[in-house]
Amino acid sequence: MLHMIFSSPFQNRALQQCVAQLLPGDEIVLLQDGVVAATSPGQLESAFKQAAAVYVLETDLLARGLAGRVTADVEVIDHNMLVALTVRHPNCMKWA
Repeated sequence: MLHMIFSSPFQNRALQQCVAQLLPGDEIVLLQDGVVAATSPGQLESAFKQAAAVYVLETDLLARGLAGRVTADVEVIDHNMLVALTVRHPNCMKWA
C-alpha cells in the first residue's frame, strides 16, 4: 500500500498513526506540509525500522523552502515518480 502523508508531524499525529499501520512492502510519500518530516531528524525513524521506503515530493519541498535539507534515507521524487508509485500500489491511503 502507498501511504500519502499531507500534514506536518508538528500539526497532528497522522505520521505516527500511519507508521503504526505499516505492513511489509508499504511505502510512504510525504506531500504538502508532510514534507517537514523529511527534514526533521527522528521523525521517520520508526518507518525506517519497518523497512518502509519514504519519498518526498520535490515541488512541495521547494514551495516550503526546504530543498537540500532532506535526511539521507528519504528519496526526493518528481511528479512522474509519484504517478509511478500510485500505479505500482493499487491501494493508497491518505493521512491528513
